[in-house]
Amino acid sequence: DECLITIEIKLYPNPFAEETFLNYYISEKSIVRIDLFSITGNKIKELQNAPQEPGDHRVTVSGSELSAGIYYYQINAKATGSNHSETRFGRMIKQ
Repeated sequence: DECLITIEIKLYPNPFAEETFLNYYISEKSIVRIDLFSITGNKIKELQNAPQEPGDHRVTVSGSELSAGIYYYQINAKATGSNHSETRFGRMIKQ
């Protein structure tokens, strides 16, 4: 019986001006890494890189260091104690 990791993401508000909240759920204890990229694919910032318990989590993305434009985020969760991993991508717009 294999248990796969589930990641569910909600980003609000989007578009945003001052800050936005990346709310996510992971189904297994995992090492979660969240990176922010420019529209050209350059990594701008690591938002999260730590072990986390299953459940709901939130990362605040501050717009103070970002120019207006389109950005992409990548969330990767690698289950601790197994080889299971899952990656999700999304887009955010800074006004």
